[in-house]
Amino acid sequence: MAEDALLTSFELAPSPNSSNSSTAATAKSPLQVLSYNATAAVSMRNPNLHYAISFGPVAVAFSFYSTLFDDSGTVAAFDLAAQKETTVPLKVGGLDKALPKLPAGGAAEFERQKEAGRFEMEVRLDTVMQYKGHKAKCLLVVICPLSLQLVDPDLAATSFQKTKCTILRAKMSGC
Repeated sequence: MAEDALLTSFELAPSPNSSNSSTAATAKSPLQVLSYNATAAVSMRNPNLHYAISFGPVAVAFSFYSTLFDDSGTVAAFDLAAQKETTVPLKVGGLDKALPKLPAGGAAEFERQKEAGRFEMEVRLDTVMQYKGHKAKCLLVVICPLSLQLVDPDLAATSFQKTKCTILRAKMSGC
């Protein structure tokens, strides 16, 4: 479950280098750069009654409008005792980072969401988990949709509502 999230910066702009080009293709879809700063807290729970779970390093990726804009986040490996829960803090940020081309309508959707004051994003966690005492190592993917209000970092008030995440696990014996 996504317990909390904060978006303090999210700005899309044409790349300064793309304005100098005179090609028709570049004029139709200039390169875009993104400046952003986001944090999230995702809770991980071990529902097993008897076995602890060992999680490998967690790869973290944030996306907007089906376009990955940051996959540099990582969380160190950790263990989770039976029937326990922990919160994993996630943080990404970048200044004028080159953004892969948004799908058709992506820039317009960005402007629409900016006008509304709320951005629809997704955070994805990829890891390998293993029940203590078992040999099977299982791929685990957690996908959390986030609806984030752009806020001033000096103001603490946000209107984030906890969000259920989708958990995808390998369908194999022992997972």
